[in-house]
Formats: sequence, structure tokens, C-alpha cells
Amino acid sequence: MGYPGGCFKIAEIQLHIIPLVYSTTLLDKTICQGATTTLDAGVGFDSYEWSTGAITSTITGVGVGNYWVKLTTGSCTAQQYVKVLAASPPEISNIELSSNGFTVTVTGGNPPYEYSIDNFNWSTSNVFTNIMRGYVTVYVKDKYNCTPVKYEFFSRIL
Repeated sequence: MGYPGGCFKIAEIQLHIIPLVYSTTLLDKTICQGATTTLDAGVGFDSYEWSTGAITSTITGVGVGNYWVKLTTGSCTAQQYVKVLAASPPEISNIELSSNGFTVTVTGGNPPYEYSIDNFNWSTSNVFTNIMRGYVTVYVKDKYNCTPVKYEFFSRIL
């Protein structure tokens, strides 16, 4: 049985699938609220197209939000998504007074925490000793080093 105007033949073909290539350097980031950062898709791609309209391997000055980049290698284009998240600040949940100082308890944020009573000299210890009677302000920041949170209280230590 033939086909009008021609004939057919069964042939075997080989199909080569080229896997999409994604950036191994482009990762979600967490930044301080109101800050900006740089997103870097790395090198080795033939072209870049960001959701911002940029066509470079990096974009700078990006704030909190969701972004994507189209990464072209040869004739294949992979679209990769990345998030820039706002850091949650730590919270001073308790100040426990002792006979000559106080201990700060912190929740939230992202440890490790740093503590200060002058917003200049920082310590990894949450225990303060040899504190005089009067108003004290304690400052706390976490690993993202954002603007410290502060808590003011009156120390009745003698």
C-alpha cells in the first residue's frame, strides 16, 4: 500500500537533550529594611536579561522583592528566580536585674547577637556587671548588623 505521490521509510533518529544551565552563585539574600544589595548571576553565560531590564551579570541597588534573570547558554535559556528578603529585627524580651548588673534576653532576629550599653562597644555576652544606678540603654543587633534595637530602663542597682 503506497501513499499518493510518494513512499515512506521508517528511520531512527537520535535526540540530544541539552540540560538548562542555572547560576550556582545567585542565591536568595536577606538585607536590612531600607537597604539595597547586589545580585550576581555569575560568569559563563552568553547573555543575561533581568526582570529589571538590565542585561549584565550583576545588578546593583536592588531592594526587598522578587527578581528573575534569564540566563542564555548557546540556544538554551533558563529563567532563574531569586528573593531579596527583609531581616526581622531581634526583640529584647526581658531584662533581669541582679545585685550589680543585668542580663538581657533576646528573641527573634538571627543569632548570633551582639550587645552594648553605649551603641559603640559591642560584646557577645548578654550579661552586664558593675552598672551604676540610673537610666541605662541597652542595644542589641543580630548577624545582619542592621540598626540596633534599644531598650531603656532605670537601674536600681546600688
